[in-house]
Amino acid sequence: GDFFEKGVETAFRAKTECLLEMAQKRISLADDLQKRGVQNIVIWGKGRLADYIIGELKGKVEIEAITETHYTGNEYRGIPMRAWRDLPQDISLIIVIPGFDTERIKNMLVEIDLAGRAVPLDKLTREILYGAEGMTRNEK
Repeated sequence: GDFFEKGVETAFRAKTECLLEMAQKRISLADDLQKRGVQNIVIWGKGRLADYIIGELKGKVEIEAITETHYTGNEYRGIPMRAWRDLPQDISLIIVIPGFDTERIKNMLVEIDLAGRAVPLDKLTREILYGAEGMTRNEK
């Protein structure tokens, strides 16, 4: 594949490795989010990683909606799809899955005043695993 494809594949692998390491260490994404006081989330993106996160969180953390850069339909895996412009303001966290288009997604989130609630999946899993600076920027 070309350079771009390779970049996407590498990003995907990095994310799956972190999720795998969490699973091996029995670290629950749902528990971690609950500890942070996350009530409800939106997942930005679909596909294998979204499916995994839905499986981890279903019944534990409310998944308010799935959104995408290009809105494609009314539901995904039983969860309502919403256009990014229509995301509710009272959302605790937006987990951004795509590793490409990130600048564009960030600008979209700035436009609807939700950039402060969004975290890329790889950053979230690294914070959970290695404790980084944590997510203290939970502006309410």
